[in-house]
Order: sequence, then C-alpha cells, then structure tokens
Amino acid sequence: MPERGCYRDAIGDDATTGEANVWPFWTGVEERPDILATALGTLQRDGYADPYPLRYETARRPEKEVWLTRFLLPDYQGSSVWTSLGAMYLSLLARVDAIKAELETGRYRDWIERDGTYWEVLNDAGKCWVGRHRLMIGEESMLWGAIFLDHLRNRAAGPALLS
Repeated sequence: MPERGCYRDAIGDDATTGEANVWPFWTGVEERPDILATALGTLQRDGYADPYPLRYETARRPEKEVWLTRFLLPDYQGSSVWTSLGAMYLSLLARVDAIKAELETGRYRDWIERDGTYWEVLNDAGKCWVGRHRLMIGEESMLWGAIFLDHLRNRAAGPALLS
C-alpha cells in the first residue's frame, strides 16, 4: 500500500478505485487491520462512500468508457454506487469502526425499505441508476443482497470473506 493510504487500481496508473480498496480485504489476501482502517478511511475521505458506499470512482471518466457504453450506459461503472461493493465495504467497516458501520448500514436499510428492493446500482441521488433513453436500468433484487443480509445477521461473527 502506498503512503497515500490506498491501493491503486492498475499497474502503471496511480489512480485508485473503490473496488481496489475492498477486494484485497474481502478476499482475505490482506488481513492487517491497520491497513484496512487506512484504506477505508481513504475511501471515506475521498468521497467513494458518498452518497452511499461504494463507488468505483468519485467522478465519471468518459474517456475510460467503451464508446457504446459511453453512448447508451454513461457512468454505469464510473461514479455510480455499486451495492455489491457497498455491502462488502460495510462488512469490512464494522471491523474497524463499528459506530460508522452502524450508521452507514442504517442508511442502506432505509433505501432498501423505501424502494422495497436491493438495487444493483445507485445514482448520485441514491436512486436506482437509469441509463440513457431508459435502455437499461439497474437490476433489482440482486443476489448479492445476500452479502448485505449476512452483514446484518452475523455481525458478531465478522464478515463472510471470500477466502
């Protein structure tokens, strides 16, 4: 991990992403609590957990989008909130900051109850992501909602890691 407190997304690129700072911990590859706390703190500080955890990036980068994606599905995998990563993030956050994890978990619970489903992707307003011309919308009732459910039901046992 570099001195700046987060993992970078790709070799040869100093940029980071939300997923680059969740997967090493959720897969069990990185287990040090101090490194986890630093990485999650960086994500919070830099806006990856706002409006909800967790964004791939903090701002859309159209130059990284495939032309068809840029035209039909702008920002689908950019600054939108991916709830699969968010559920992983929340389960990891509970290991280093139980109070913050409880607050963020409550916010997740609120939008799930508000919408009556577990969305795949959220937009900046915390609503279901919708692509251009409504050709695609974020999926509902996603299976990875089970990661969030495990986080809710088994907090004392710690996160269910991939490893």
